[in-house]
Amino acid sequence: MRKKATLAIGITALVLICVLAFFMTSILRGRAAGNSAENSQSSLITVQEGSSDYSRLGPEEGSSEAAGSSGLSQSSALDEKESSRTGTETSQKEETSSDSRGEAETSDAPGQVELSIATQGQSYDDINTNVLTCLLTKDMSGLADYVASDGLTLCPTGGSSPKDLTLSKSDVADFFDGVTRTYGTYSGSGYGITMTPDQYYSKYMVPGGFDFSASVTAYDDPSDLSAAGGLGSHTISYYYAPDPVGWMKVILVYQAQEGAGDALRAVIYQDTTTN
Repeated sequence: MRKKATLAIGITALVLICVLAFFMTSILRGRAAGNSAENSQSSLITVQEGSSDYSRLGPEEGSSEAAGSSGLSQSSALDEKESSRTGTETSQKEETSSDSRGEAETSDAPGQVELSIATQGQSYDDINTNVLTCLLTKDMSGLADYVASDGLTLCPTGGSSPKDLTLSKSDVADFFDGVTRTYGTYSGSGYGITMTPDQYYSKYMVPGGFDFSASVTAYDDPSDLSAAGGLGSHTISYYYAPDPVGWMKVILVYQAQEGAGDALRAVIYQDTTTN
């Protein structure tokens, strides 16, 4: 009997221990569940207080992204402002540079005559080929580019005379305008040499039958300089003798231009019938 009573007590104690263990386990599980719910609610509140663009991110990630976006926006604004300022300064510098170039192009150097770019800085022997080509081809507009600022004096009687006609650069360019002019006076008779531009050109500038390719060329011949009578400091003449009796000569007179090389100043014609 005593063994049965002891066994019953042991079984009862074991049952009580199991029941107590069950209740303790239930209590611990309940507390763990409560803490998890509190943490979830706290995280949800933090996210809802931020921007809706970050609703799928945790509180720390959302705050960091928002701060980064704000920094980028401010940086972009500063870049745009700096770019605008730099562009304005560059535009102002370009305008100033353009104005300076315009002033340099329109201002004339003191004491320098106005000449075509064709003659600036070139000597008479440099430009003579072009001058002769313009004469032979009747390119009077091209010839005007090589004319001196004092104009072009035409000398049909063998040398410089006060009665010779002097044409301005614009008159030379429009030489073949059909207007009848008096270009000087005949030696001896004193009658006026009055004719059209085509007539004068064919008799006194590029005479008919005058072969320039077969002529004798002379540079700064003393007799040619004397015939120029002070109109220029250099001469190039073309002497042509088609037969033993008669001869013809065309003298191109060049004048030095201050700071601008040489330019054509006169065209003198000589032959055995007018001298």
